[in-house]
Amino acid sequence: MKRSTIGHVATALLRQIEALVRIDGQDREKTILIIEDVEAIDWASLTFVGQRHVLELRIEGEKDAVAAALARIETGLPELEVSIPGHFVAELRAEARPVADTEIIGLVRSLRVEALVLRD
Repeated sequence: MKRSTIGHVATALLRQIEALVRIDGQDREKTILIIEDVEAIDWASLTFVGQRHVLELRIEGEKDAVAAALARIETGLPELEVSIPGHFVAELRAEARPVADTEIIGLVRSLRVEALVLRD
């Protein structure tokens, strides 16, 4: 079953990604993270049950700030410890794609984050 609501698992993942990107919602000069879509797809194997979470995000801001945020994601995401009571993050990966580069809005990158989260 596929769900498109933001549950507690997706919220925990988003908070960790925001911390990694170092988002400051009060400072519009810094990089901002926009949630485009969130979905959770039920997943099971012979021994585990969980969900595959897909987060479609957009990062906008000044070119150097966006590049630094993407570098932090690239280096930090594989080592990210996401604490979700009753769950274990078995797999976590991200893919960034260019969207726009203009003088008016700066640099925009699309970021797709996939996480396989299993129940403990």
